[in-house]
Amino acid sequence: MQDEPENILDGRSREMARELRRINLNLLPILSELLRSQSVSKTAAGLNVTQSAVSQALRQLRDYLRDDLLVTTGREPHLTEKGQRIQRELGPLLAGLNQTLMQDIPFDPANEATHFVICTVDYAGALLAPHIWALIGSEAPKVTFEILSVDAPNYEALSAVDFLVAPSPLARENLGTNVAAELLWSEELVCLGASNNPLTAGPIALETFSSSPKARFRLPARSPYTDDAMIQPSAAHEENARCTFSNFSVLASVLESSQLVAIVPTLFADVAMRNSGLRAVPILDYTARHDIACIWSRTAEGRRGHAWFRGIITRAAAAIKQTGSPTPTP
Repeated sequence: MQDEPENILDGRSREMARELRRINLNLLPILSELLRSQSVSKTAAGLNVTQSAVSQALRQLRDYLRDDLLVTTGREPHLTEKGQRIQRELGPLLAGLNQTLMQDIPFDPANEATHFVICTVDYAGALLAPHIWALIGSEAPKVTFEILSVDAPNYEALSAVDFLVAPSPLARENLGTNVAAELLWSEELVCLGASNNPLTAGPIALETFSSSPKARFRLPARSPYTDDAMIQPSAAHEENARCTFSNFSVLASVLESSQLVAIVPTLFADVAMRNSGLRAVPILDYTARHDIACIWSRTAEGRRGHAWFRGIITRAAAAIKQTGSPTPTP
């Protein structure tokens, strides 16, 4: 391919310069956060500004870019086609610029304000949240975080949050090469059921479990990985389940009030058995484990404080492994 004539390149440079002068570049961080969070209030919290300032910025951006960018259908916000295109291109650009400008300045959690979003299933969120708060509550007074329920775990979804806490095979096989992961914990799988269920009187044979009335956890129906046994190692033994839930807490409530059983991760079973009529028993000749990882897009690594908060998640997971409890040790 031949090089383009110099006068054409000069013309493009002048056109780009005119466009940049037309747009207030101070709005770009707000635009990036708006496209990521798809929320005026979350953008305001993440950038430590008022909601009215974000709303005003959104009006200016819509005028500059001649597009609504963020619209609401019913109660669900979503990006326009142009908004999606800008999000894909702007995020990596700003992350790279931020990393270049700030790489020699350590993140100061005691004084800097930023907001982080973790996406995971309910039991993992319940395990992590108290420990994360114990670590940042007093040491990082301006840092905020939220934990959202996992939906369809794909790269587009991952680009809208900071971290996904999910089975580690998801990162290796399904989210692409621009993804990094760190193992948080590994746990056995056990059979969980009501205390008065004869099936939970002692260790249960895998064959017995497979032929018994059962409930199961499953990723949301619209997830492309719902039937992937690599993501859910118990899937092959949960066929013909009487009921299916994408929420572990709902699963536990049904098990407690029925004679159904389910295969669940050990840490969830530990939490579910507290103050409930549930009991967990080993599954004989069943060695599958549930490996949970912290997963993130590499384009997010340049975001201010990202590496620091990743360390917070790692420390929270270490506390969970040490205590086996969702409650921080004083």
